[in-house]
Amino acid sequence: MRSLLIEKIENPPTSNDLKPIPSKAVISFLSTKDTIPRIFKLDPATQQIAVNLVKQWDYPIIMMVIVLSLAIPVVGAALLVFFCISAGRKHLEDYRQAKLKTDQMTQNLSQILNMAQQEQDTQGEFFDDEKVWDMMARTNFFYMFEEFIGDADAQRTPFAQWLIVAIEVAIVAVPNAATLVIGGSIRGAWQQSRCEFRADKCNCLAEIDVLLQLPQVLTYLVFIFFAAQVVELALYYLSIPYNVLRRVVRHLFYVSIFSAVWLAAVAVFVIILFVLLGVLIDPIAVAPYAIALLGIVSCCVALYAKLTRFATRVRRAVQKRIEVEKKRLRRVPPILLDAMIERNVDQAMHENGLSFPAIVIKIFFFACFLAAVYVFLFVGFSAFTDTSSWVAGAVNAGISAILAIGAQQALAKDGEEQDVKDDVDEMQARVMRSVIKVMEMVAKQMDLAMRLFTKMKKGMNQDASEGEASTVDVSLAKI
Repeated sequence: MRSLLIEKIENPPTSNDLKPIPSKAVISFLSTKDTIPRIFKLDPATQQIAVNLVKQWDYPIIMMVIVLSLAIPVVGAALLVFFCISAGRKHLEDYRQAKLKTDQMTQNLSQILNMAQQEQDTQGEFFDDEKVWDMMARTNFFYMFEEFIGDADAQRTPFAQWLIVAIEVAIVAVPNAATLVIGGSIRGAWQQSRCEFRADKCNCLAEIDVLLQLPQVLTYLVFIFFAAQVVELALYYLSIPYNVLRRVVRHLFYVSIFSAVWLAAVAVFVIILFVLLGVLIDPIAVAPYAIALLGIVSCCVALYAKLTRFATRVRRAVQKRIEVEKKRLRRVPPILLDAMIERNVDQAMHENGLSFPAIVIKIFFFACFLAAVYVFLFVGFSAFTDTSSWVAGAVNAGISAILAIGAQQALAKDGEEQDVKDDVDEMQARVMRSVIKVMEMVAKQMDLAMRLFTKMKKGMNQDASEGEASTVDVSLAKI
């Protein structure tokens, strides 16, 4: 049997060329009765070729590579999700605190007008429980997403509102769909490997396997989690008070969304790691994919660094101009002026594509565009080149590298210093036009508010004086 297999391998029916196998190579096969692999191996006792079962741990290096290839993505994805949870929770707490202070400052405008010449320390303020609970009910995942892409409290057209709702539904649907696809892929791959060479394939597919129950359980959990996510989205738009039911739904929502993100991250990390490992096994076929992957990541990192540096320079230039403009607005309370300026500077930076969310969105679309170009190239490689040829593999890898280098040079590399400086000045002037309009509007409104407040205060003092005078007259009359 071993001789027949060697003859078929070395003399394939589709080719006339002899393809001898290496002298130390072994032939393995799967039995039609079970899925345990077997090999032809020399028996030390009889010095004869015998069929032996393959025990995975007889090859510790290969098994360690496989275990690490699965363990590293699992641990790495868990650390990534934990970091996102910690950073997101801190950002949410800071945002809620700042939002409560801003709302309270707006409501206590009379106190700010009385303290126009001194800065109010708000670090030790306490807020009403009702306001805190209302803020917690409002600032959930979807509110922060709307704040991330723009202003969550801004008025929108019906089309814009419907578009945002569609995006939010897609955000909760995509991780769940990815989870279902991963579960289905695991189930299909396991059944195929287990039943591919079975003579009773139908009976094999009908057998109940413990491992096959995990994707089924995962499917049920996905539907439960998706229902919780849809309920949380509905409660957000219905503005339901933050009661016990909503707290339970929100916690279930966060557990579901982060579980789906963790599973999707594990799948992505596994694919990336196996692509990189594939270069060691079959560099001709896998090298273009590895170069494309590294090229997309490097281009995104370079573009992020470029946009961040540019945004930092623009913000510094804007802050210098603001310090000059603030000297002309001495009548405006500093605490109110700082709050209004900071809010509008962030909004102007976002409108001009220089805020962190705008930069992330730009990088996302850039990565999608570059990935689409690579997909187009890979389809061409598969259709018109021989992926088993060294020459074709080298050409394909070179084209992938040229595309990555060209994209980085065209979009992610800084230009000449003078050109960058001119762009910074132009963007700074554009941002300042929006900020100066707001500052002038605030100055006019505060001037009007100060006049009204002074008149109201004089009227209240006059009424109090008249009341005291009438009380004195009545007392004298009684005497």
